[in-house]
Amino acid sequence: MTPSQIITAEAQKYGANADIMLRKINKLVSSHAGMLLQNNNSVLLLIPVPNNCVELHLFTVDTPAKIKSSLKYFVSKIKQSDIKKVYGKSNNAQDAELQKTLQILKSIGIKVQKSDNPAYTWMAPV
Repeated sequence: MTPSQIITAEAQKYGANADIMLRKINKLVSSHAGMLLQNNNSVLLLIPVPNNCVELHLFTVDTPAKIKSSLKYFVSKIKQSDIKKVYGKSNNAQDAELQKTLQILKSIGIKVQKSDNPAYTWMAPV
């Protein structure tokens, strides 16, 4: 699947407007204010925040095993960069999925913790 197909499928799953979401992501990426990584049928949006940190948004239609594989890939790419911390937000509609994703991150050795930035729910040092 293409990134736009993955993002559209995830938006539809949670009742979000896929067209608006795709336009916002396109604007971020085309203005170099965001970056997309893809592995399997998972896409990770990285949005830089101050101090070599990034805000993350995961879009996926993968099975749990494939999500784990994709997360390992994304973690390796992030570790190759100068990123110091990653941040994420909770979205009530997706809390169950977020908890599963955070558990997978913990299972692959990522130290997920409560955010030190009040704008975010969780963080992980790189």
